[in-house]
Amino acid sequence: MPLVALLLVLAAAGSWAIGNVCTRIAQPDDGFRLTIWSCLIPPVPLFLLSIAAEGADRGLTAIADADITTWLALGYVVVFATILALGVWSMLLGRYPAHKVVPFALLIPVVGIPTGWLVEGDVITLPMLAGALVVLAGLYFVTIRARVDQTAKREPAEATPSR
Repeated sequence: MPLVALLLVLAAAGSWAIGNVCTRIAQPDDGFRLTIWSCLIPPVPLFLLSIAAEGADRGLTAIADADITTWLALGYVVVFATILALGVWSMLLGRYPAHKVVPFALLIPVVGIPTGWLVEGDVITLPMLAGALVVLAGLYFVTIRARVDQTAKREPAEATPSR
């Protein structure tokens, strides 16, 4: 793996973590409003970066050649993957401690497996299913099992009758 690619992945993970911490600190009353406002800024520098890296002609050609499938895909990414998903995520981070919300990000690839199968006809392999089961088991132990253990600790032990 090229070092630049590894550094970009690490930077993305760090950015995601910093964003989660900032959202948790802000504790927004409306996660959707926070998401919409935060989506207004990135298109401008990304557009300028695209022009600098690829040239204005390529970007304009891509827009001119876009078909209905391209625009529907863009709409899906904007509405569902960004506004809806990040709005709910921000709302959850505003209401609950991060350690209770963040583990659910592990469900993204688990949901992606059947989605890829349904939408694109992707082949689901045994290693994919095994990985999904590992993720689901981990989420069970981190969330449900931890809650059961905490409840058991809070309940007073039943007194044993003395004879």
